[in-house]
Amino acid sequence: MKLHRLQSDDRIDLLQTEYWKLAYLIPFKTVEKPKTSLMNGKVVTGQMTLECRSKEANAVITGIA
Repeated sequence: MKLHRLQSDDRIDLLQTEYWKLAYLIPFKTVEKPKTSLMNGKVVTGQMTLECRSKEANAVITGIA
């Protein structure tokens, strides 16, 4: 069980983490920035998301008073 401080008090989310997977939309890579001053810089670009492998493995309980 993991608690999160931003979760509301009237909701419980039940997630089975073995049915979630990291998915890469754009693979991460490091790119050199154009030189505009004396310093050298790099930029890391990429995108990732969570992929649900089974909707039936998760649940939510709402309306808790």
